[in-house]
Amino acid sequence: MDKFSDMKMFVSIVKHQGLAAAGRELGLSPATMTARLQALEERYGVKLLNRSTRHVSLTDSGELYHKACLEILDNVSEAENLIQNGVKEVKGPLRIAAPKDIGKQYILPILSEFCQQYPDVIPYLYLNDNLSNIAESGMDVGMICKDEQVSGADVLIALHARKSAHFIDDFLKMNPVGKVIVYLTGTDLYRDIPNGCKICENSMNLADAQVVSNDASLASIPQKFRFKSSVVQKSIYLPDLSSVAVTETNLFTVVGHLREVKQPFMAVESMQLLDGSVRLVLLGDAVALNYDSVAMGWQARDPRFEWLGRREYREALKWMQRSVATINTSLVEGGANSVGESIVLGVPVLASKIEGNVGMLGEDYDGYFSPDDKQELANFTQSKKGAANVKCS
Repeated sequence: MDKFSDMKMFVSIVKHQGLAAAGRELGLSPATMTARLQALEERYGVKLLNRSTRHVSLTDSGELYHKACLEILDNVSEAENLIQNGVKEVKGPLRIAAPKDIGKQYILPILSEFCQQYPDVIPYLYLNDNLSNIAESGMDVGMICKDEQVSGADVLIALHARKSAHFIDDFLKMNPVGKVIVYLTGTDLYRDIPNGCKICENSMNLADAQVVSNDASLASIPQKFRFKSSVVQKSIYLPDLSSVAVTETNLFTVVGHLREVKQPFMAVESMQLLDGSVRLVLLGDAVALNYDSVAMGWQARDPRFEWLGRREYREALKWMQRSVATINTSLVEGGANSVGESIVLGVPVLASKIEGNVGMLGEDYDGYFSPDDKQELANFTQSKKGAANVKCS
């Protein structure tokens, strides 16, 4: 599939006589086009195009490759037409197996929308925590969230380049012709890869494709791997919630597990700079060592602060609905879930200005503060003017 995409890109460059115009047709940035063309030439060890500031021209090798690309793309187009004319409808049973928690929280909410779009498809969701052989199970789609070896699968979607490295190795040993898609997370992009993680590099090398959640994250991927990287914007599906009649105009909410990179106590520390009646609620498990003690210590010292620990999903969303704004104080990773949920709920977000948050909220968003500036965050929460004027994307 990567080679096919490269062929389409190369034909478009020749057609438009330039990378910028071809990129506009394909929806790719100039930087991405340049990186992918460079990777293509490096793969074959030949120069395919002579480039100047005004136009491009084919080398001898480029002419041969261009002719072959046209023939292959024409053949593929003809095959697609034959298939599409023969099968015009998406219909039939779709059997999905997923762990109980994943199935209930993520799969069930989107099945209704899927059925509306494809009314002739009959979905079957099997909640199974012990799936090991997809082919023998009769499933069309299977999900696992355990340290298990899986056979009979066509594709592995691995979350994390480093944490899922052993899954990728085991999968390819048991499914040699299987494809691997690696979803690069904040931990990968903003901590492990910049620190030269060899395990991450091996996972990216084995991956047939990579996915990130926003355009800004592409810059954090090593250039040699960008040609097989795509952006898939994060989707948020919320359960049906009754509306909250009154927003508590002094309430701010921080949602996320308590660990160092999330700076969970930055918001309560910034409150110490205030004399007003700002109230802060923190929801999430204490993942880092002794963070439960720190949270309870703050709660004892400052009656404006309350740590609620882990809460049921709907209850957490209710707290967000009641708030004048949610606060995301992440130092490096961002908070794709809580930020996205706030946007869908229509609740303003005060967010640290880091790559992960900028990728979701946009460069010109009004609600940013510096991740190391408690006074700046305090100014937002004190006046409430900043939070009230923040517009959700």
